[in-house]
Amino acid sequence: MKWFVLGIIVTLIVLSAAAYIYLAQGFVSARADVKPGMMDSWLGSAMDASTSRHAPKLTNPAPDTQETLLAGAKIYASSCGICHGTPADHDSKLGKSFYPPVPQFFGDDPPDMKENENFYIIKHGVRMTAMPAWGDLLSDQQIWQTVALLKHIDQKSLPAGVQQELNASQARQ
Repeated sequence: MKWFVLGIIVTLIVLSAAAYIYLAQGFVSARADVKPGMMDSWLGSAMDASTSRHAPKLTNPAPDTQETLLAGAKIYASSCGICHGTPADHDSKLGKSFYPPVPQFFGDDPPDMKENENFYIIKHGVRMTAMPAWGDLLSDQQIWQTVALLKHIDQKSLPAGVQQELNASQARQ
């Protein structure tokens, strides 16, 4: 029995050493212009599970009004649209150049997370992606306004003034 346990321990040590050498010697490509591998896909699933687990169970305190959506549109236009797309530019070339590619909210990948999860992602960012943590740059109220906008992008129910703000932002860039 002790040889069996010793064999398991030695096997785990050898596998750990092999994985360390594989990673430390640079055999894993860090290029952003190649398709992600199976490990990257698995890490994406882990990110979703982590967000679901760690995002506080909050409800959006920003009222669902045109003023809130307009404030969210201004923030989105100045901070998010360049990577996540706009009504005028559904597929941001910059956002699609990252791996993993950035979700294109006005294109084929509308926001699908719960509001509390969107708040968590915007506030804290996503490690090893291009998504920064906006918590030091935006107030919680501004983040909730942006989250309110994201909810309406999915429903394709943006008021005309909000739509105009998003389209005007494209002309300014």
